[in-house]
Amino acid sequence: MIGVRALYRGRSVAIRARRAVVLALGGFEHDAAALRTFLPIHPFAAGGNPGNTGDGLPMVQALGAALWHMAVMNGSLKMKFSDWPFAFEENFASGAFMAVDRTGRRFRAETALIGYSEFWNAVRYDTDDHSWPRIPVFYVFDESRRRAGPIVFTEFGAAGPASPYRWSRDNRTEIARGWILRARTVEALAARIGLDLTVFMHEIARFNAACRRKRDWLGRDVATMAPIERPPFYAVPLWPGLNNTFGGPRRNARAQVMHVSGAPIPRLYAAGEFGSILVQYPQSGANLGECIIFGRIAGENAARESPISPAHDVPVSKGSPRRRR
Repeated sequence: MIGVRALYRGRSVAIRARRAVVLALGGFEHDAAALRTFLPIHPFAAGGNPGNTGDGLPMVQALGAALWHMAVMNGSLKMKFSDWPFAFEENFASGAFMAVDRTGRRFRAETALIGYSEFWNAVRYDTDDHSWPRIPVFYVFDESRRRAGPIVFTEFGAAGPASPYRWSRDNRTEIARGWILRARTVEALAARIGLDLTVFMHEIARFNAACRRKRDWLGRDVATMAPIERPPFYAVPLWPGLNNTFGGPRRNARAQVMHVSGAPIPRLYAAGEFGSILVQYPQSGANLGECIIFGRIAGENAARESPISPAHDVPVSKGSPRRRR
């Protein structure tokens, strides 16, 4: 690998490497075609950097790189709106709200719909009618929950301190934008979001009774529950939310990108979530840790390569890469 050819301000430029090339690219969470190809469900609401469009994938594939971990992902249930590029992370907190599937039925305690595998709760395929009954999930709440505070997390993510968007404290701005759907009655809300009215009304009544009985049939802590009864009523669709992808070129312990033959591609290294070593997201900050560790490994090993002479060339071939002088 002797350099990179790139498009800069509308023109092609060739950048020659002195010793090696290090790929420090993001994932493909904003590449619709790659998501449909590699991930098991659709659609996703992506919460990561909009610049993560998977451009590195065809680059390394053209060199014969082996790919790995293409179906590994992590995320949560997220709100995605067509007029904003980032997906927001829902904040259930406590109060008069519940989460229901497309028929209007609760399927799990809302307090359990948290964490980096949260969106897997929505991945249930109905083999009888060939549908995804929990895509989307609906976040349903009443006026008391609307007044209680933002329905999204504002400590981090698309509504966090580093975001250009400031979610309103009482959700009024988002109602005005049409992001949060509103109706005067529960019946009207069911019609607006397409729920089965009989099922939904039964679920509301059952939920309210559980609040008064102080025992939830799905095991939600009743201290977090309040009856959904104060109009108007609101709903927001929640989609399987993708924080980031992990797939990309396979690398070895030296951060070298591997060819499909099993040999390292000369002078090509990778770091970060583009070809992440992780096969399951273990904890918060894991991506950052990997970026730091493999960034250092890749940088040190790239710096140890001998300088590339002007006559040096590395061919792109279908077989095992060989240096040619």
